[in-house]
Amino acid sequence: MQAVKDEENVENPSIVRHTVSYLHDPENNLDIKLQVDIKVGIEGLNDDEAMKLVEKANEICPYSRAIQNGHIDVSLNIIPYKE
Repeated sequence: MQAVKDEENVENPSIVRHTVSYLHDPENNLDIKLQVDIKVGIEGLNDDEAMKLVEKANEICPYSRAIQNGHIDVSLNIIPYKE
């Protein structure tokens, strides 16, 4: 996130929260996958402006690139900025 903010000259403070969950197929307990919920708040930006930065960060993030086309569901969400 910080690399994208720097590239876009955005100095607003931000927070990033992650929740990782294990999901399994109710019909097959051995079919387990991860779900990652990423919440980002950027002070002073509206949801559309913040989401553009979050989506760009998701494209360059080493973790996100490593799991693309994998067995992990990732959701990106905007939240209010609070320290």
